Amino acid sequence: MTNFVAEQSAVAPVVAGPVTSGDSLLMRILLFIPIVGWIIRELRDPNSGAHTFFFLNVLFVYVLAGYFFGIQGVYHVALVMVPTMIVTIIVIANGKLIGPVFGTEDDKNFQ
Repeated sequence: MTNFVAEQSAVAPVVAGPVTSGDSLLMRILLFIPIVGWIIRELRDPNSGAHTFFFLNVLFVYVLAGYFFGIQGVYHVALVMVPTMIVTIIVIANGKLIGPVFGTEDDKNFQ
């Protein structure tokens, strides 16, 4: 019975710890804030369903903004997303997010 318990604990999934050596100072500070740190730890665990619930909560807050503030609540979210998407397009165009797409050695082998 003792060996079985030891085998079970060795196979148990590992949840992301509070702070790892590769974390930046900002991440370490965020992990020590009670509610924000709990959310970040859940999102760092790939086996949890936290990603789905996080995006559902974001959608729910967006719907509530439209319900309580009317069309202004919907417009403000759209106004915030415009510069966000412009920065995203610039980062992708510079190749910093996904790397170079054309002109690599793989292109020569592909043709």
